[in-house]
Amino acid sequence: AMFLSRFIKPPDDYVSVVAYDIRPTPLTDFTNDPRRINEVISLLLRNQPAFRESNLFDTLKFVLLGGRGDSVVLEDAKEEKSDYAGLVTVQGRRRAVILICSGIDTFSKINYGDTRKILQNAGIPIYIIGTGNLYFKKYEHLMGATDSLTGSPGRMTFLQADNTLKTFAKETGGAYYP
Repeated sequence: AMFLSRFIKPPDDYVSVVAYDIRPTPLTDFTNDPRRINEVISLLLRNQPAFRESNLFDTLKFVLLGGRGDSVVLEDAKEEKSDYAGLVTVQGRRRAVILICSGIDTFSKINYGDTRKILQNAGIPIYIIGTGNLYFKKYEHLMGATDSLTGSPGRMTFLQADNTLKTFAKETGGAYYP
């Protein structure tokens, strides 16, 4: 929250926070209000994902290109679904995506190649804070080479996720922090 509050400089800079598991959910629409940003971070810290699934590729497409999805959580919207304008439609001198994730995608509707094309065409840098590397280093010796029947990811999944995040950051002009 402190990072976002210091990074966003009103009146020209705005942030929109989108959480995801099985689908992307906008928590707040574009704002530069420090109080609103702190509310969003507090909401994220108090909650856990509703599903174990992680649709990273669908979420990146939603954030960049927009689409129809869940209404903004902190807006007390009356509608269950609403249109979300993607970041490519936002005009401004500074645009970026700050992505905090493991890099694991379980079953997005779009694939890795399509996601790369969307990211490359958007022209928006993605700065990624990877959360999977620490888990991998701590529990690598307990993991199988591939995913287990119970759904636990294997070593190969974590290596692939790490490579995915490195590729996304490099191809968009952003940076990856494992």
